[in-house]
Amino acid sequence: MKFLIPIISAVLFRCGGTDQWKWCPLNQKIWRMFIGIPISLFVWGHWLQIGLIIGAYATIPFIFKYGEKSWLNFLGEYGKFFISGLSLGLCSFTFLSFGFALLQSLVSGISFMAIKFLDDKNIIKNPYVELLRGFSGTIIYFL
Repeated sequence: MKFLIPIISAVLFRCGGTDQWKWCPLNQKIWRMFIGIPISLFVWGHWLQIGLIIGAYATIPFIFKYGEKSWLNFLGEYGKFFISGLSLGLCSFTFLSFGFALLQSLVSGISFMAIKFLDDKNIIKNPYVELLRGFSGTIIYFL
């Protein structure tokens, strides 16, 4: 069932985009905080591990965000997207082996840069941009 994690992550990442639903009074970025919940259910371990998974996915991607007001703007557009993707992938250190977590981080960081490049060239646009970002941040579960 772990193969469902990238799909659920992609949907939650998309739901967390800005102004997806005009009718929703909540800050929609909150949906992205929920990515750790299905992951923790699928990799079910001890309570500390579950707490670390939920905590990591709820905080780390918001610290290393890629938006216009990001503190990573000094890195340039592609640099901040790489760090944002890398941080989303680094959340997997809470439950994957070191090698797989490092691989997930690199794949996620490079994917975020590639998606940014394709978005700039108008090859892909929303909702696929956000779906792909959420998917690439947890793609290692297909292995």
